[in-house]
Amino acid sequence: MVEKYAGDVGCVASELQKLSPGDIRGIEQDALNNEQEMDVRLSRIWCATGVNDKDDEAIHDSLRIVWYKASARAHQWQEECLLIQEEMQWSLATFEKQVVEWENCTTNSLRAQFRDMTLEVIEGQTVSKWASILDKLSMGPGGISLDELEYVLA
Repeated sequence: MVEKYAGDVGCVASELQKLSPGDIRGIEQDALNNEQEMDVRLSRIWCATGVNDKDDEAIHDSLRIVWYKASARAHQWQEECLLIQEEMQWSLATFEKQVVEWENCTTNSLRAQFRDMTLEVIEGQTVSKWASILDKLSMGPGGISLDELEYVLA
């Protein structure tokens, strides 16, 4: 049966691969199903080399659209990473301000009694826990940090 239609699409029957059920799905379906995931895999049909000249342009347009959508998602993730870092900085600044306010209101005996519960201790623990998170946000391809002078979006 393949030989019957191979000439119509301009190829030799031996070059054609057998279709599996997983190959038969649209590009848009792949993108919609995996919109929240960073790893979107296209069916091998969309990555195959030339079927015919008329279809090539449509496939390239579809792939270009998928690429732009993926790029937009990457930029959104980078923006989220920057917002998380900004919120972390605001939290630490709030701790520092409250430490000063508490120190102004307490006596030395109270400070000694509640040393383990002070905001300074909480702030120190928070900074140490967040250090690994900040490192992860700024490393790898597309990693971004508030400490950078210029933001380069992937």
